[in-house]
Amino acid sequence: MKHRVDPDYPDAARPAKLQGVIVLDVVVSKDGSVADVHALNGPDLLAQAAVNALRWWRFEPYRLNGQPVVIETTVAVEFKQNLHDAGFVDFLSLNLFGALLFGAHG
Repeated sequence: MKHRVDPDYPDAARPAKLQGVIVLDVVVSKDGSVADVHALNGPDLLAQAAVNALRWWRFEPYRLNGQPVVIETTVAVEFKQNLHDAGFVDFLSLNLFGALLFGAHG
């Protein structure tokens, strides 16, 4: 990971006490930038906050036989509230098992 932007806990989610894990499908281009990202689950407010942050992430390019390749992976982001903190964002996992997308993207 070269650059990570943490998502902001949406102000509109606070009164509703929205929390949960947002799983995102992410396509990483040959240069390590995020080519595409969309939420697979979760409340729209939290999902959009996670998507907006992930668009700014930069990964080390993935290589196959020494050549950069496009990959698809998942990222799970947990949004939660507790008594001492108005909002907390925790990256549960960055599952970089991704499927190689030979020529399918970018």
